[in-house]
Amino acid sequence: MPRRPAARRRRPPRPGRRDRPRSAARLPVPVRPPAQRHPGGSGGPVLPCRLMTTPNDVLGEPPMTSGETDTTRTVPAARTRRDTGRPSPAEERQAVLSELRAELDAVDAIVLNALLIRYQCTRRIGQAKESHGIPVMQTGRVRLVLERATAFGLEHGMNPLALQDVFVTLIEDACRAEEGAVPPIETAWDRIAELTERVKSGAHTTH
Repeated sequence: MPRRPAARRRRPPRPGRRDRPRSAARLPVPVRPPAQRHPGGSGGPVLPCRLMTTPNDVLGEPPMTSGETDTTRTVPAARTRRDTGRPSPAEERQAVLSELRAELDAVDAIVLNALLIRYQCTRRIGQAKESHGIPVMQTGRVRLVLERATAFGLEHGMNPLALQDVFVTLIEDACRAEEGAVPPIETAWDRIAELTERVKSGAHTTH
């Protein structure tokens, strides 16, 4: 006789969501702030700092009381840099002047280096004159240099008389060097005070 298939064991039905026992409702757990230590180390509570509710508190001024408004409080006419953190008008003017003077110092350095190059060139010209027996004084050349300086000053709105004086001084110094004259350079530092007083008495403005 053929064997009958073994009957499958039936598992007990799973309880539905409705049949499951309800768990107890979860209550919110109060969050406790972290413990703070007293600055003195006593373990006592730390008192909260006073809140700054007005800009005056930040500047170190007392807050406005009841009945006091911005219009009733006296505001100083001008604050210094220590009060506001901003430079005063005098400091701003001095900063602008210092920046411009730094620019002028850089230009003076360029001028001095150009004068050095010119001096070295005149020394080579002097040696060439001596080697070929050419006279030191060349009147036509002096006139040409002065005319060129005068035209340059007039073209660019500069004082042509000042430029003439500058080039006359340079030409005379070059001629004396070609003739072998030695300038009294030991008095150069002492002469600064004299020249400063001369400029002070003859000029209305200084840089």
